[in-house]
Amino acid sequence: MTHKEEEKPPKYSFPFQLGRYRLLDLIGVGGMGEVFLAEDPVCGRTVALKRICPKRKMKASARHRFIKEVRIAAKLNHPSIIPIYELIDEEDLYYTMPYLEGQTLKEIIVATRKAHETGQPLHAMGGSIPSLMLAFLSICQGMQHTHEKGFIHRDLKPENIIIGKFNEVTILDWGVATEIYKVEEEEGVETTSPGKTNPRGGAGTIEYMAPERAYAEPASIQTDIYSLGIILFYMLTLHTPYRRPSTIKEWRDKLNQQGREPPVDPQKVAPHREITEQLSHITLKCLHPSLKKRYQTVREIVKDLERYIQGRPEWIQAEQFDIHKPNQWAFQESIILTKQMAISRYAGMMEWYLLMLSKESYSGNIQVQAQVRTLKENRGLGFLMCVPNNSGRNGLEKGYLFWLGSKESPGFKLFRDNVEIIRVDDLFLKPEETYKVALEKQDNVMRLLINDEVKLTYTSHVPIVGGHFGLLSKDAEFEISPISLSIGSQTVLVNCLSIPDAFLLNRDYQNALVEYRRIAHSFKGRPEGREAIFRAGFTLIEMGKKDKGKKKKHFADALDEFERLCKTPGAPIEYLGKSLVYLAENNLEEEIKCLELAARKFPKHPLRYVLDEHILFRLHETAQKDRIGAYAYTLLTLRHIPSIHHLTETERLRKNLHMSMEPLPFIHEIKGLTEEEETLSLSILLSFWLAKPGSLYELIQAIPEKYPHRLKLLENGLLALFALGYPKLIDFIISSSWKKETDPSFLLLKNLFEIAIDDLTLPQK
Repeated sequence: MTHKEEEKPPKYSFPFQLGRYRLLDLIGVGGMGEVFLAEDPVCGRTVALKRICPKRKMKASARHRFIKEVRIAAKLNHPSIIPIYELIDEEDLYYTMPYLEGQTLKEIIVATRKAHETGQPLHAMGGSIPSLMLAFLSICQGMQHTHEKGFIHRDLKPENIIIGKFNEVTILDWGVATEIYKVEEEEGVETTSPGKTNPRGGAGTIEYMAPERAYAEPASIQTDIYSLGIILFYMLTLHTPYRRPSTIKEWRDKLNQQGREPPVDPQKVAPHREITEQLSHITLKCLHPSLKKRYQTVREIVKDLERYIQGRPEWIQAEQFDIHKPNQWAFQESIILTKQMAISRYAGMMEWYLLMLSKESYSGNIQVQAQVRTLKENRGLGFLMCVPNNSGRNGLEKGYLFWLGSKESPGFKLFRDNVEIIRVDDLFLKPEETYKVALEKQDNVMRLLINDEVKLTYTSHVPIVGGHFGLLSKDAEFEISPISLSIGSQTVLVNCLSIPDAFLLNRDYQNALVEYRRIAHSFKGRPEGREAIFRAGFTLIEMGKKDKGKKKKHFADALDEFERLCKTPGAPIEYLGKSLVYLAENNLEEEIKCLELAARKFPKHPLRYVLDEHILFRLHETAQKDRIGAYAYTLLTLRHIPSIHHLTETERLRKNLHMSMEPLPFIHEIKGLTEEEETLSLSILLSFWLAKPGSLYELIQAIPEKYPHRLKLLENGLLALFALGYPKLIDFIISSSWKKETDPSFLLLKNLFEIAIDDLTLPQK
């Protein structure tokens, strides 16, 4: 506490002693007490000491209120709330607390306003809306803690908030704080000087009071929230929103004559300040005259503030959709969902679903929200997002699906193009309970929120180009409110890639390419620049798919574009981009080579997970459509990303693939293989079917000695090479990598291969 009160302070001769404390200076005077700068000889530190005013120290009610202030503050433990060191209850009643060096929030705002009016440099914090909002967030977090502990402050105002030297925020003066819902006796005359709390009048300061307090309605969480709204308005505009009389009676008379105080938009009061629509909305909701339309908890304010600070948009409802009105949907039909059809001998995995897709496509940031209640027999519910145009009945196979599991089949999952990419097994919708479900798409980030809590977050490193949304269900055992679709407002933190992303979504590829290249040039050496290069390459791929006559040129240009990422911190993304070109060309061999090279080259790169995620996605995608592709990706993952085979869906795919492979008469079936040996055995089989002698060589020339069945695995590998027609390679492996092996069974195997190679009449390879 460093500020001086405007009224004339009492005169003291410093220093003087109070108990063990040496008082050095008077630094503040309030309605209930005086605050001194004091020296604590025991701890050897400077403290702030607040003593009850001498003229009040003999009054029992005043002493009770003073002690209550200390005890409430002592029960609160938060960085934004001043802690209490010691309470001394003797003839003199006082307590000690930290001495805070800094300025009150009011001093900062007043200084900023004066500087603005005189054309002087603005205060570092007061002149920066983002800095002020960080401070306001700390204030709100402190009040959230207070309310959750069962107390309300009742006198929140800028004079009671200190901003320290390191921008730390502290809420002071808990003299009129009380327990929530406890009826307090408001005694005495309803007068107070401006900006000051009268201990004999209604608790609080008129300038920051909620209007219902003028009619003697009890203080509550909502009255504290209203005070926070006035403080926020003051921070944003440098002015308070209303001019109020100096007494509650005069204020009440004014309200009776003129009606309720009209809402004041901060943006209109201070258009020169960087006040966003989002901040105006928060302010006006805090200040709403109706308690029901005001924020109900400070936690809600904190969430909206965090959304602003993080650059996330405010959601503005655009449309509503009812699943019981077919005319609002492109179609509502039953479809069969299939998986792993390409690698299954039979029908693969099939299930019936009811699919609904929106008629319109929505670009930019969107949110889909609904109230959902599942019934006992429900088997889960899914929300589709970012489905491309013209997907029709294949809607589920393109876009993103958030699947919310049931009690019988738990798990929240995220699918991309019908491939599972994220799952949380222990989450599910409990039957007969209502949940607020929200799906958000902001730039390339997807979020699932349940009851306003984020449960899944996913960042796509490939541009999201779809705009339809939909609903997917296995049954009708659920109830759902009309689905609200909201559009994200613009925020202060606008992603520089948003404009070309919009062009890309709307298939305006030429303008998208120009903008991406401009951003890449402007942001050289920065993540935005590297991302722009990647998206420029992706745009060229889309141009090649659209314009068949210039396909080769566009694909070649895309390879050159991705080449620009070489030797940058985003180097692994170069290979991801090139693999997408080869995918568009339907060149599986080059696609696999590209990704395998990246996997070998960047084993521990921070962006390696992006490659792994894409490879996992392609593994499941090929398992649905392309047997050879599934074999190639399974071999790639077994050799370079074996950890993904512990995922439930991938493990199922691997077993299905193994069971569906045609038996080879020359390959021995080995019983009792360990997990590592099982992986090696399957890799040998896949290498044979893909005719990859190089992979077979790498697999068998360094089989670990710890493997119990190493010689049987070696024999299978050599037989696979022999069947492919590579006897010289077999001879090289036996005579180099295994030349020191003395096991009798190996020596017999060696002799047999030597005889077979000598008798071989085929051309040597």
